[in-house]
Amino acid sequence: MFNSRHAMLFRATARIATTQPRLTPATTALPFRMTHSASSLRLRPVESPAVAKATRSFRDAVRKRNQAAVWNTYNTLLNDKVKVPKGYHALALQSFRLKALVAYGPEEIETVKERLLFVLNEMEKDNVPLDIRDYNHLFEFFGRTGDWEACTRYWNQMQARCAEDAAHGPSLSALLPTAYTYNLYMRAAIASGRSDQVFGILKDMRHAGIQPNVFTVDTLIEAHGQLDDLKGVERVFRDAFEKKAVVKKKNKKTFSFWTLNTTAPDTLTHHVRQQLMPKQPRMKPTAHTFVALIDAYGRQRQLDEINQIYRQMLPTYNVQPTLAVYNSMIRWYCQYSQLDRARRLFYDMERAGIKPNLITFNYIFRHEALREQNPWRAEALLDMMRKIYDLQPVQSMYRALIKVYNRKNREDDADRLFQVYMAAKESSSSPLSSPSSPSPSSTTITSHSSSSSSSQQ
Repeated sequence: MFNSRHAMLFRATARIATTQPRLTPATTALPFRMTHSASSLRLRPVESPAVAKATRSFRDAVRKRNQAAVWNTYNTLLNDKVKVPKGYHALALQSFRLKALVAYGPEEIETVKERLLFVLNEMEKDNVPLDIRDYNHLFEFFGRTGDWEACTRYWNQMQARCAEDAAHGPSLSALLPTAYTYNLYMRAAIASGRSDQVFGILKDMRHAGIQPNVFTVDTLIEAHGQLDDLKGVERVFRDAFEKKAVVKKKNKKTFSFWTLNTTAPDTLTHHVRQQLMPKQPRMKPTAHTFVALIDAYGRQRQLDEINQIYRQMLPTYNVQPTLAVYNSMIRWYCQYSQLDRARRLFYDMERAGIKPNLITFNYIFRHEALREQNPWRAEALLDMMRKIYDLQPVQSMYRALIKVYNRKNREDDADRLFQVYMAAKESSSSPLSSPSSPSPSSTTITSHSSSSSSSQQ
């Protein structure tokens, strides 16, 4: 039976091969290419040279993180007749962001927002659903800009998608928020002045069965600090990082602050949880944890406690001070006119081999120029930035210094500095536009540290 069927199949295949015309090089130049997929063979139109070039340019722009080039090449692909691959929408969406420690003006922030909304509209037209990385990107952007309404709208949209996916049962394509997602949403609440919302988000996070991590602890400390609740700050730090003696009592269940909010398990559920969710090692504080502590005490003007954190707590937990730690301490010392302490920290930075950045000088500069009304010392600080540390002052520094010179009736110094300001303004280029595009007239410093949050991805 098997041999006869095999023979019949072989004869049929041979008959088809003899009846089909033999393809020549002239007949193979068809406008279609045979492409092999895991399930079948299908025909795909051959890209024109212009489309292929635009596709390569788009991928190169994404790889180089050139937002202006991504925008131009993405629009070029949309204007062509060939449909844009679904994955390219997400690549374009996640390319438009606010970089850390970069000067952005309101016009540039609005430009990023318009581009994000444009890509989202294209994804909706092509029925391309957002994945969790897209939602994380939206929470990060709108959180940093303080747009709590947009964050809440996309959060509710994401939760609706999660409920819909859960109704269809387990799937590899289901939308699953992670600890990073909840942390970004909590960060957005703090940046939007809604620190009281953080604790409700934490409750939802635990209810979803997601274990808080060290970045969650840092966010909780910052939320308590924003609410002027130092007792809450100390309680969160103590519960998360300090070792405590555990006394087991018979027939008594105890739940810590970090216990997952689950129902009482039976024997099988308990066994499965022990296998799938082994006991997590105790968290250790990071440099960002101490930045949150320093800011919490700084808001209450407790500078001695800040010094204690620097001199005692950091060595106790074997955490080396980072640039963010030094910048946070210098910020509060300058705000409360403790310039001697700020200078000592500056020298400690140099001895530790840590190079100050624009944020470091901005705190000291504003103390000298605005609080002390000493434009000569402030201008010397700008010269030191350029000549020693190769840092270009932002335009707002020049404008503030020009105003101080005018107040002191030093018109010659104001005119001289204005020429320097105009030269710096012409030489600077926007990170969102090509070099030929004009830069915005006003800039602000975004000091949000995204390195700590990106490490959680």
